[in-house]
Amino acid sequence: FLPLKENKSIEMLGRIMYEQILPLVLGWMKEAGQQGIFPKNPYEGARMIFGDYQKSSPDYEMILAKTVSEEEIFGQELGMKGNIIYQIQRDAFFQIQSYLELS
Repeated sequence: FLPLKENKSIEMLGRIMYEQILPLVLGWMKEAGQQGIFPKNPYEGARMIFGDYQKSSPDYEMILAKTVSEEEIFGQELGMKGNIIYQIQRDAFFQIQSYLELS
């Protein structure tokens, strides 16, 4: 976070969080999931860290979780249960509201 001393902008904060903090959080969550400390899925753990479950709009979620049907993915129903896909939303890292809603 040292670059923020010189450049106190949302762009700098977003770059630090997206380029440096996000990979660290995902890596840590992967290891923690393997040890049974956090959910097995590192994206679920990162969503908890970033407070994405409580944000007022999906636009502010840094990692968006969407339930999709197999028909959306494969073009037909295969009798599988709902599938969750995760999308890292780069733009959310550069919106001040994404940070204001961290709790």
